[in-house]
Amino acid sequence: MIRLYVELEQLRFSNEFDFVLNIDKSVNEYETQVPGMLIQPYVENAIWHGLMNLDKNKKGELRIDIVSDGERLNITIEDNGVGRETAQKYGNETQHGPVGMRLTEERLKMINKLEGFEDSKVVVTDLYDEQHQPSGTRVEISIPIE
Repeated sequence: MIRLYVELEQLRFSNEFDFVLNIDKSVNEYETQVPGMLIQPYVENAIWHGLMNLDKNKKGELRIDIVSDGERLNITIEDNGVGRETAQKYGNETQHGPVGMRLTEERLKMINKLEGFEDSKVVVTDLYDEQHQPSGTRVEISIPIE
């Protein structure tokens, strides 16, 4: 589903960014279940706030990697956008942006409690280039596999 969502966003934004989805062979994408709307808010933020604010001379890229170590599903969402701090300066940080991320984190906590998971986590990292300029954002989601 996330692939279709990103492809629709690419059409909406006239293919201003490239998309790479890498699902490791260790993950059976037809049997592995991810709680609904866990990934989408982070992908939306990457597109709307990171990639769409890029200088038109730089092609945006969104990359999603999904791997399993047998016990955990590790999802990495990375963009080469303007970064969170710079995106706020553009003034397009809508109400749903930070709220969506906060609600997703709260939802993950509820899932942890209901399912007995203790160590699901989300880590958001600001990325910088060699000149210490913002160069994107990485979100790492780690959830147990049932």
